[in-house]
Amino acid sequence: MLNTSKIDKSSVPTPKPKVTESAFSQIILMKKHDFTLENKDLRISIKGKECDGFTYEAFFDLKNDEDLFCLISDGSDKAYLLFDPFSAFYLQKVELDYILDPEENIDGFTINNPDQELHKGKFWVQKGASKPPMIKG
Repeated sequence: MLNTSKIDKSSVPTPKPKVTESAFSQIILMKKHDFTLENKDLRISIKGKECDGFTYEAFFDLKNDEDLFCLISDGSDKAYLLFDPFSAFYLQKVELDYILDPEENIDGFTINNPDQELHKGKFWVQKGASKPPMIKG
């Protein structure tokens, strides 16, 4: 996980993710049937950076004090999505889906960032580009 201790969390808006019914159902199913996920929520995080933009990961984790989180619900079940401040800054419109395709041997969460185009290239932070707000001091 990235070190985010210098990002001003209070200045980062909480992301507003789009979560498909498939992804939401899978989160609930996993939490209900896997005792190791008790007190854990799904974290969506920036894993790294490549020429095509950021790479992402989703995994169950404990919430910490630095996290931003949002509630997702279908009226009867609810879950939280966790974001570290760095990831939250760049994943404001993140889209989460769950794909199960046995014929193609695909099974897992997929993360799409509609703003991915803004983060392409080796030196993607250009003059005037949006950067996370930092704590001064």
